[in-house]
Amino acid sequence: MAKHSHSRRAIALAIAGACVALYAPTLRAQDAWPSKPVKLIIPFPAGGATDTLGRVLAQTMAADLGQPVVVENRLGAAGAIGSEAVAKSAPDGYTLLLATSSTHSIAPHLSKLPFDPIADFTPIAEVAEGGSLLVVAPNLPVNSVAQLIAYARQNPTGVNYSSSGMGSIPHLMGAYFAGLSGLNIQHVPYKGSSLAYPDLKSGTVQVMFDSLVTSLPQHKAGNVRALAITSNKRSPQAPDIPTMAEAGLPAYMSMTWFGILGPKGMDARLTQRIAASIHKALATPAVKGRYNDLGMDTSTQGPQEFARTIASESDKWKKVILEQNVKAQ
Repeated sequence: MAKHSHSRRAIALAIAGACVALYAPTLRAQDAWPSKPVKLIIPFPAGGATDTLGRVLAQTMAADLGQPVVVENRLGAAGAIGSEAVAKSAPDGYTLLLATSSTHSIAPHLSKLPFDPIADFTPIAEVAEGGSLLVVAPNLPVNSVAQLIAYARQNPTGVNYSSSGMGSIPHLMGAYFAGLSGLNIQHVPYKGSSLAYPDLKSGTVQVMFDSLVTSLPQHKAGNVRALAITSNKRSPQAPDIPTMAEAGLPAYMSMTWFGILGPKGMDARLTQRIAASIHKALATPAVKGRYNDLGMDTSTQGPQEFARTIASESDKWKKVILEQNVKAQ
């Protein structure tokens, strides 16, 4: 009996030794990360808010890691081309994606994509969240969300909402508002929010949801009137503007998220290593300040919590898209 026990123990030790030998190169490679430049793919044009968020983060991470974090703008198909490139890359931590609500929580429900937005990626860290402002034409006789809803009910053909394009986040936010408030208001898409502001100012269109960084200056200039912010708390940049809940629609809350993803199959220790570097960068005054300038709050979400955010946001927007019959074109 003892002889058999010793034999089994020897076999188990031999198998364990073989496993260690088999995985040792991989473990050493992960422990050494990064030993070469890291690529951060941003699937949107240079100069925009998403690009700025990514470049500020990349620069600060590079100083911490001792390796360049090289930003590559891979454009096309509303972010799908850059996202697909990361989904098909090696899970070694050297190719990362700056993903957004539009690329991973909205677009999958509007068109067929060449990747699975959840199964084909490894969530690493959310980096920022930002609310939008609900703004109205200055000649519209309302000063709160509750008044806007009442006015739209009394004038069923007198209120429409503009957006920066079919299937855009502002479009979805408007559709979400219409659904929760029980309004049948019409959507008027523009090729960018900047093109909608002249018509908002004149009263040709009445309502729009837009990012804080672009809508707040319009509000301060008197071109539009801001009624509420879509986040669950007021913005330090606009402390006088109430949340949607405070202004009359308690169920409404919408945030645009930005986060770092890698391809599927990344080792958990490597994922945590990258997340730690991201969070270290996000905690610096330089990054916090720049993100705040863009109307964003830095985030502390790690892999597990970020994965839950992506899934819950995807479920929410899928429901809005189906119930409001939202189309990308």
